[in-house]
Amino acid sequence: MRWTIKYFLTKNLIVKDKKYTFARYFQKKQNMKKLVMMAALLMSFNLLYAQTDNTATETDSTVKTIKKLVDQRDNQVYKVVKIGNQTWMAENLNFKTDKYSYCYGRKTTNCDKYGRLYRWEAAVKACPEGWHLPTDKEWENMEKELGMSDAELGKSNTWRGSNQGEILMKDTTLGFNAKLGGYFNPPSNYFLGGMQAFYWTASEKGGLAWYRQLYKDSKQIFRNIRAKSWGMSVRCVKDK
Repeated sequence: MRWTIKYFLTKNLIVKDKKYTFARYFQKKQNMKKLVMMAALLMSFNLLYAQTDNTATETDSTVKTIKKLVDQRDNQVYKVVKIGNQTWMAENLNFKTDKYSYCYGRKTTNCDKYGRLYRWEAAVKACPEGWHLPTDKEWENMEKELGMSDAELGKSNTWRGSNQGEILMKDTTLGFNAKLGGYFNPPSNYFLGGMQAFYWTASEKGGLAWYRQLYKDSKQIFRNIRAKSWGMSVRCVKDK
């Protein structure tokens, strides 16, 4: 049996980018203890590597990537991320509701890529059991965890914050992975796919609903209200 060891260190043995057979090692060193130690350490390394493949990725006490969510309704699997004390889906929801959910441009491949676009009345019911459409306040809590100031949080009809939008779109450490799924404007118009993301909240105002908007060339987050007939993406938050 031949083993290739790139980097290995014991008390009296250093091996780097060389090939050894067990027989040659025995002949040269005649040291069973070192061979046993080598095998044990290699086994430990392999076990450790296998475990870390599915281990949570933690950057600090605020942001932590955790396990996946399996939607029992259609067996779709979603990554999730914990930000502060809230657990968010880290992918856009792609559950087909009985009505009022759409694939961007009426192309099924876009549902796979961006998730579905939902009218508000479908969005508030679309999340799987144990999860819900986040409120405007829950979005603000997440934005604050990412560093948005209190003075910026309450602003509307404007781009807010500093770099929180960029973090949601591009920060692989956070892993929120916002998808630029565009929006649907009835009766059949689709806009800004691949350029902007629109996310419903569960909060209403004057017959309209609050939403969030991200733009690939902006680092900020837009907050405003919009007609509930629009189709937007959904990120669900875990119930407490």
